[in-house]
Amino acid sequence: MLVYGWSWAALVLLLFLFVNMVFDYAKIRLVVEDSRKSLRAALGSFGLVWRNLGLTTFTYALVAVVAVVVLLAYVGVCGWIPRHRGYWLLVQQAYLRVRMGVRLLFFASQTEVYLWLTKPPELPPAPTEPAAAPEPEGGTGAVVEPPVGES
Repeated sequence: MLVYGWSWAALVLLLFLFVNMVFDYAKIRLVVEDSRKSLRAALGSFGLVWRNLGLTTFTYALVAVVAVVVLLAYVGVCGWIPRHRGYWLLVQQAYLRVRMGVRLLFFASQTEVYLWLTKPPELPPAPTEPAAAPEPEGGTGAVVEPPVGES
């Protein structure tokens, strides 16, 4: 019964994180496209995430690992700093700033992934015309015909 409960909780957590990721991409889509159509952005982001599940999930998980490491470092520091000291407030403020930085890292990395996935395909370069032959020196570019023999 315990394993069933933990499995169910893990599934709910994964679904929550998936929905959070989809809405992060929807926010990015609204800003990049300068749109106000939030429902369309959410549905389009769901499609984008579903089609590129590996890359989007890896990006999200990589930054989530950074967030967990920051949290564990904060908890570790909290264990040995006395709470009645004045620098306790500095530690809390530093943690909040680092958390904001991690959130910005989430948006920056997801924006890069979004822009990379939605960039238009590159067209091959247009064929170039051959370079014109240089004009003869001292000429106006007029064609000179060879002298015609007398008949």
